[in-house]
Amino acid sequence: MCDRCRDASAVQLPASPSVGPRQRLEETDGDDDLGDLQAGAELLQTRIQEQARGLADYIGCLETWRGVCMICYHLPRVASGQVGHARHGLAGCVNPERFRFFDAKREAQSQGQGRGGWFRQYSSCYRCFNPQAVCDRLGAGGCQFRDLVMPSCWAVFQNKSWVAQYLDTLGGGHVADDEAGYMLWLGEEQEVFGEAASRAIAVADLVFRQMAGA
Repeated sequence: MCDRCRDASAVQLPASPSVGPRQRLEETDGDDDLGDLQAGAELLQTRIQEQARGLADYIGCLETWRGVCMICYHLPRVASGQVGHARHGLAGCVNPERFRFFDAKREAQSQGQGRGGWFRQYSSCYRCFNPQAVCDRLGAGGCQFRDLVMPSCWAVFQNKSWVAQYLDTLGGGHVADDEAGYMLWLGEEQEVFGEAASRAIAVADLVFRQMAGA
């Protein structure tokens, strides 16, 4: 280009490429979206790990308390101690409180028929009440951890101070004064440890952890 043309601005020199505000905003949004995805993936991974640890701890508690009568542990007979005398299965229990438990369980099973079953199908084993992640027998018998979940749930309900302190935080405050309602509530489906389960498992998990820390 000659000096005359340049001086007269007869020819426009090509401008340097520039990034407009909209393009800069789109690039920033893209970076933010990627960051959000990465943060979400990390949170999900953390949640999965916590659920796996929770399930492993729960199974560990079941193994610890297997063979211990939950009725006698939580409702010991007068002058009988607590842990030592409870080293027997529910079938061999002589504690008269067990009859109240059996009655409450039968009533819940009967009332549950009106809503399609006390426990939702496939949410729990019908014998030990554990989720399928723990017991896949689904009532066929041979459960590894029998007579732990439901006896514990019923027994702690007899302790009104426990009910007042913990039941509301578990979502059962509305049945705190209604044993029959509480037993039916235990059969409602609830996800625990990322698995399909029941409210009974949420209660039992808390109770077993409290027992382990006692």
